[in-house]
Amino acid sequence: MDPKYAPAWSDLARTIILLSDKQYGETPFIEAKAESLAALDRAFNLSPNLATALATQGFILINEGEQMEALSSFHQAIASDPNDGYAHFMISEVMAESANFSKALKALETAYELDNRHPIIQYRLVQYYLAKQNLTGLKRIIRPDQTLLLEALVDFRSGLEADGLKKAEKYLTLEEAGFAGVHLRMELARRYYYRLANLSMAQKAISESSAFAGRIYFQAIDYPEVAYQILRQIPDGYHSRFSKFLLARGQIRSGRFESCLSSLGYESVEKTLIRGSLYLGLPGSDLTLAYFQAFCLSKLNRVEEAAALHAELLRYHELAIARGEPPGYFRHLARLEMLVGNHDNALSLLEQAFENVALDWTDLDNPWYDEIRGTARFSALQQALYNHMNEQRQLLGWQPVPQPSQ
Repeated sequence: MDPKYAPAWSDLARTIILLSDKQYGETPFIEAKAESLAALDRAFNLSPNLATALATQGFILINEGEQMEALSSFHQAIASDPNDGYAHFMISEVMAESANFSKALKALETAYELDNRHPIIQYRLVQYYLAKQNLTGLKRIIRPDQTLLLEALVDFRSGLEADGLKKAEKYLTLEEAGFAGVHLRMELARRYYYRLANLSMAQKAISESSAFAGRIYFQAIDYPEVAYQILRQIPDGYHSRFSKFLLARGQIRSGRFESCLSSLGYESVEKTLIRGSLYLGLPGSDLTLAYFQAFCLSKLNRVEEAAALHAELLRYHELAIARGEPPGYFRHLARLEMLVGNHDNALSLLEQAFENVALDWTDLDNPWYDEIRGTARFSALQQALYNHMNEQRQLLGWQPVPQPSQ
């Protein structure tokens, strides 16, 4: 209708990336990027200082791991239009990744005030308020028609999975768009699998979502070796964050520690490509992948490198906690304590994670904890976790899950 309408070209460019395999679709990112940049060029040619185009430019850079360059684009967008809520939202994403949680929350609240109908902005703010147990904030941003959703999310945060799942499933019959359409189903899948050990229900929930990466994740759990053989054939430039995660996890589970480091692009703590200087020197493009690297280094007896990466990971978390990270970092710190042999500290952190509803059965199934698996404290923690899980399963009419033998 109007080929010279620049905002439409910008939004087209952003949507193309959203439909790539680094977001919610299936198109390899390397292909989506070329198509997206062509549309973005049209937007800039029509309106060189268009705020939404500058924000889209930053969004593409985020997906490439160029955080500093992306941040510059978002600030340019705000300079062009201070009321661009999406640019403020993306600044909050970068700030969160760099452990600036207080700044992240401030930027996110600004984004919400400017664009309170944007489902992803609302979703992120719900996550923050839930983690901080800010019920006043939650009630402020949940619309009257989302009351059932609010109750479900509060139940999840309180460890009342059965009640929360029933309310969430009921809500999905009433609301099929936006937040509920994708993110709530992803949340349901996580609850079904991680909290209640029900893979089939998790796969059902994710199959009704448009989150392609999530579907791959839960499908790969059934056939890890098959998934590994498929994932290892993906060329480097075509890997998404999820495919890298799945590949690394499969390599660790099968003892392929050298190939795991290679597939994650590890050289050394100093030389490995990092995700912008905001990432505090951590190798790789993701905090979880940095943990995988540290674990592999430890298993290969590369002690000095493992210690150096441990120090960077610890520095990141100490800074994150100081900057207001919501509770939930206990299990991450437990892994760090395991890396340096502080087993009692690791157990204490795992116990705190359980008390804060931030621990699930897959955490304790993790090979990180093999060295303490037979201890009395670990067994007691595992028993408490499985007791809770089976209580919730019983409320849903499911059979109990037996506790693994030590």
